[in-house]
Amino acid sequence: MNKIALFLSILLPTITLSKAEKQWGVGDGVRSFTFEEVFGGGDETVVHNTKIGTDFSAKKTKSTADVGSITFFNSTVDTHTSKTKNTTTKKTKVVKKPQVTIVDHSVTLNSPFDSSANDGVVRPKTNQIPRKGKWSVTVNPDDADKRHTVDYINGVKVRVSAHHLNGKLKVQTHYVSNLPAKKVFYDEAGKKLNIYFYKKGSLVKVATYHDNGEVNSVYKVKNNLKTALIVFYKTGEKQRVYTYRSGYLTSSTSYYKTGEISGKVDMVNGLNTKGFLFNKAGAVTNSQTYENGEIVKDVFYKSGKKIDKIDVWADGYLIKRHVYHGAKRVETRFFKEFFHNKSEFYYESGELGRVDAIADELLVKSTLFYKSGRVGRVNDYVDGKRTKSIDYDRNGLVSKTRDYNDGKLTKAAYYKTKDFIFKTETFKDGLLVRSRLFYSNGKIYSQKTYSGEDHLKTTFYTENGTKIKVESFKQGLAEKVTFFGANGKVLSIKSYTKG
Repeated sequence: MNKIALFLSILLPTITLSKAEKQWGVGDGVRSFTFEEVFGGGDETVVHNTKIGTDFSAKKTKSTADVGSITFFNSTVDTHTSKTKNTTTKKTKVVKKPQVTIVDHSVTLNSPFDSSANDGVVRPKTNQIPRKGKWSVTVNPDDADKRHTVDYINGVKVRVSAHHLNGKLKVQTHYVSNLPAKKVFYDEAGKKLNIYFYKKGSLVKVATYHDNGEVNSVYKVKNNLKTALIVFYKTGEKQRVYTYRSGYLTSSTSYYKTGEISGKVDMVNGLNTKGFLFNKAGAVTNSQTYENGEIVKDVFYKSGKKIDKIDVWADGYLIKRHVYHGAKRVETRFFKEFFHNKSEFYYESGELGRVDAIADELLVKSTLFYKSGRVGRVNDYVDGKRTKSIDYDRNGLVSKTRDYNDGKLTKAAYYKTKDFIFKTETFKDGLLVRSRLFYSNGKIYSQKTYSGEDHLKTTFYTENGTKIKVESFKQGLAEKVTFFGANGKVLSIKSYTKG
């Protein structure tokens, strides 16, 4: 007998063991509790080593044939270790304290820690429980966060229960052959949160629940690896199914509430490789292609196999979008960090027809092309409003220019050659107010003036700039014609009635 046992045997009187006490193995040294408490950290630790078994004594307060109150006392060896840079100091003391109390088939374990888990939860072993009858063990009765009850039948653990502070069941584990078979979790209102299912002690399935009590998800496990996950709508219909291989996700299939497949994603080593979306008729409405798990192409369909648009991705960013009309590509939009910065438009025959440059979602330049590829027109914009427009002929020469103010046309010039402007137009509030034609020497040939949409008059000049004729109009009809001589004097006037 060691010194601690000798100390306890002297301290406590010898007693006659009842049937209940014998069920616990009092005095036979077979059944034992072993706990270890570890506190502190850094340079100081305190370790409590407690053993109940061959080193215990018992004090009987009341006993009948099967029911009684028994308190097991035990000594605790506390080792206090202090560390400094140069020295390590250990101090050891022995403390006697009650460890286990049995009252009317209800057992309370007073020690708060179990060395087998080192997590602050006591887990009594099967051979520490009475061999006959139903017993309930309450662990950590003074610690609401760690308190739980273990139920035994004929020495075999069948259930472990823990409760919320309001008394509602928090978690309950059911055992078969001393191995966990099912663990159920509840919220503080008593609603079921999830259930863990076990087979021969190994986890095989987990079910979670919606607030309305319907199953939210079920995932299956084999050899500690997930094999499948099924997710359900709140109304109970299957919503999505995930499949796994060697712990890696291999596919994901989603469903409409009516049961038809709405989408499917294939994977390799948990990374997406291909994805599809379907309408309820089973036709593909969208397909995705992935590289290294990152999407690189996203195809949208109108009906059947007709493509609506194709999105191209790089490094997680949309960089290009092809838009189709029928089987023809009609537009390509370019993006930088999700911002649209350019669009290309195409003729039905496939040639590039227009390029729009965009900044901050506003058009800054629009370039139109002939089918030959030559530039046909360039429009410049500021704050999304056109400021300048230049037209080119099929040989690449300027044929017309237009100037704008606040998006409204103010002036237009027409070219016969690179250096010869043969016509100009002046506008006010978007309406034509004057139109001029020119001789090749740059002198005015004729000038038309307008008011609103009405043509007022036309004045004609010689190549040297002398006025020779003025035609006047009223409400679009000719009113009179005035002819001038070389000296600028009127030669004759011709009047009209109703044109």
